[in-house]
Amino acid sequence: MVIGAVGSVGRSAAFTAKERGATVIAGVLKRQIAEAKTVGADQVVATTTTPRLRIFLPHAVADTVGGKLAEKLIAKVKPGGVYASVVEAPQNARSTHL
Repeated sequence: MVIGAVGSVGRSAAFTAKERGATVIAGVLKRQIAEAKTVGADQVVATTTTPRLRIFLPHAVADTVGGKLAEKLIAKVKPGGVYASVVEAPQNARSTHL
């Protein structure tokens, strides 16, 4: 999952992940859904729609946004997964075992 997939860093992360064979889910604001469909992601999810994120268990998250959403998502990464951020580490990063 790439959070902030329509920004320049997020877009690059999405393109790179697809190029390497990953299934990419673009996480964006609801108003950015149409634009997010241009990054080549397999699926686009509005990060403001939390009911969908409750059942979500990604293998990897590339975060370009941070904040409360980062705290929610780092806790959902599958055991042994990867959480990478180009912003600050989520507040709960130390208590989360990846």
